[in-house]
Amino acid sequence: MSSYQAELLGANPYDSQQFSPRIFERDYVEGVLGIKLPLNESSPYSAHYRQQIIEEQLQLEGFFKDFKKLGGQMKDAALALRFVFEEPSRIKEFVDLVISEVNETYDKFMKWAQKLLKILKKIAKSYSNKAMQTIGQFIEKLKDGMQKVWEQTEGMDGWKKALFAIFASVSIRYIWDQITDAGADEQTDEEKAKEIMAALGGTDEEIAKLGESIAYQSPSLMTALYHTDTDERLDEFMKSLKKLGKKAKDTFSKGKKDAKKVGDQLDKNKSGKKLKKAAKDKADELKGDAKEKAKEALSGDGDDDSGDESSGESEKEAKEKAKKETEEFLKPLKQLAKSLGKGFMKSMAIDAVAGALTGGVATAFKYMAKAFKGIKYVFKVVGGPLGKFVGQIKNQKEEAKEAEEGKDDPTDPETQKEAHLRAYIGEILKAEGT
Repeated sequence: MSSYQAELLGANPYDSQQFSPRIFERDYVEGVLGIKLPLNESSPYSAHYRQQIIEEQLQLEGFFKDFKKLGGQMKDAALALRFVFEEPSRIKEFVDLVISEVNETYDKFMKWAQKLLKILKKIAKSYSNKAMQTIGQFIEKLKDGMQKVWEQTEGMDGWKKALFAIFASVSIRYIWDQITDAGADEQTDEEKAKEIMAALGGTDEEIAKLGESIAYQSPSLMTALYHTDTDERLDEFMKSLKKLGKKAKDTFSKGKKDAKKVGDQLDKNKSGKKLKKAAKDKADELKGDAKEKAKEALSGDGDDDSGDESSGESEKEAKEKAKKETEEFLKPLKQLAKSLGKGFMKSMAIDAVAGALTGGVATAFKYMAKAFKGIKYVFKVVGGPLGKFVGQIKNQKEEAKEAEEGKDDPTDPETQKEAHLRAYIGEILKAEGT
């Protein structure tokens, strides 16, 4: 309860019949003040609800106490809000207009965030990539913050819902603009994600889980094939592999022939135990050589006439390629985090938003101007709906003058309604025996 409300509660009572009964009508209580009344409650209501209604009305009318401090677009916007807050039907229409402007953008953002988080978490978990983990945490906080603001707006009623609708709609449009400006909207492309996983040595099964199945080479060949930038390099690699395979086959065939030759010699010289042992050793040696050559051919680690040097570089190049691709993937996401900053993330906190938005019209505009780097951006998003209601005000100059003078504002000591409010609150206290 504000100091002003406390002052009213200590005042002498007046005749409550002098007070306008409009604020106690059910449609106004629920549709403007946003107070949910039980079905068994009806005017004049119980003391609890009467006091709650008065306090909410005080806060609503006090919201415009700084109207005279405003100028330009902010003054027009405040005048529109003042007009909107007078009737439940206007509030509903305004909220519907504001939300409809960005509803599609919100859905687009949530799909983007969910898909990106799936990619980042998978890669970070599988390969212990700290950069991926950090960016993933940032996207998670961004998604959760936006979702909470959106859900808070949906769960509210009355004039406060209208204020939250403005903040929610500007937030989602601002976030999405930052995402597209940084080029981060393309980081959910499955092909890009699969390339990253391939570069890091991901298996076919791991890669396929990210989206639609794509046929990849076996994991043992993944790294070698990944850094082939051209068809010529790929052809060169396959030719090299073919040569190694042929060499292994020739070696194996030669081993078999040599072993047979030694065996024939043994048949001719039955007494040569030493020769028999030598033949066996020679056969084992040749067999081992053949197996090793075959293994090298299949793994791509073997060498042909140009071999060892290029093979050694291949592994090094693959690692550098993986590092470069990962950095390129993260670059727009890092830019997004930088452009939004920690300050924006703090501005999305529900308690902070609620306190700022309902703390007065000037405070609300100041808060949003800071969060979205200027009040112009706010009116860029919600200027259309606000303008529509400004256009419905019959005499804008007169309404603006009344707002500046604080008419119908209980924070103004010269307003007659102050006495009426004192009277009603006094009667509530009297009825409660306080």
